[in-house]
Amino acid sequence: MGTIRALLDLTRLVPNQIMIGAGVLVGEVVGYSGIPPLKAAALGFFGPLILGASTFAMNDYYDIETDARGKRMDRPLVRGDISPGVARLVFLAGFPIGLVLSSAINIQCLVIASVFAALAVVYNIRLKDTGLPGNLFIASTMGIPFVYGSFAVGGGISLAILTLTLMAFLSGTGREILKDVMDAEGDSARNSMTLARTRGPEYAARASVIFFSAAVFLSPLPFLLRSGGSYYMNLRYAIPVVVTDLLLAVVVTRALRLGGSQDAIPLRKLSLLALGIGLIGFLLGSF
Repeated sequence: MGTIRALLDLTRLVPNQIMIGAGVLVGEVVGYSGIPPLKAAALGFFGPLILGASTFAMNDYYDIETDARGKRMDRPLVRGDISPGVARLVFLAGFPIGLVLSSAINIQCLVIASVFAALAVVYNIRLKDTGLPGNLFIASTMGIPFVYGSFAVGGGISLAILTLTLMAFLSGTGREILKDVMDAEGDSARNSMTLARTRGPEYAARASVIFFSAAVFLSPLPFLLRSGGSYYMNLRYAIPVVVTDLLLAVVVTRALRLGGSQDAIPLRKLSLLALGIGLIGFLLGSF
C-alpha cells in the first residue's frame, strides 16, 4: 500500500493527471458536439495522463536535492518511500507509452503530445525557476488538453474550443502566479525568479488579476457570436459561465486586497471551483 501511495504522489495522478485526461474528454465532447467514440475517449484520456505522470516523475528525479533541502516531505523520493531509480524508470516507460497512445489517435494529437512532452523536459531542467515564463508553460498545459481532445475527434479549433482553451490558459496563469505568492519563502531557497519574489506579493497578486479578468472577458463570446454554434444564445452554457465569472470576480476583488501569502490559498481553490463550473457550461452547451 505504501508503494502505491508513493507512486501516486510521484506521478500526481490525483488530481493533476486525472484533470488532464478529463480536460481531453471535455475537448472531445465539445469538438464532437456529443458523446465521442469509445476508442477516441479511451486513448485521449490515458495517453496524456500517462505522459503527464511520466514528466512529474522526471520532475521529482531532477529536484530530489532541492526538495530535500526544502524538507518537502510530500515528495516520495525525499521520504525514501521509493528510490530515484524507480522514478527514472517511471519516466522512461511512461514517456514513450504516452506518445504511442497519442499516435494511435492521429498525427495532430501526436504532434501536440510530442511538443508538450519536449517542453515539459525543458521546463523541468531550465524553465521551472524562471518565474513568469514557467507560469505560462504550466498554464498552457491546462489549456492544450481541450485542443488535443477536439483534434482527437476531428473537431478542429472552433470558437468554443478556442474560448475554453484561452480561459483555461489565462485562469491557469493567474493561479500559477498566486501559487508563487504562496510559495515565496520556499522559492527564495531555490532562487526562483517569480513575480512574488522579484516584485513582491502585492504586485504578483495584481498581475494575477489581469489574467483572471481577461478570462472573464472572453467567456461570453460563444454565447454572443453566431459563430459559437450550439453555444449561441444557449442558456445551458450561459448560466454556469455566469456563475464562473462571478466567482472569478470574487477572486479578483480579494486578490487586489491580498494581505499575505496564506491569503492566496483560498483564492486558488475558489478559482479552481470556478473553472470546474465553467467546464459544466461548455459540456451542457455542446448538446
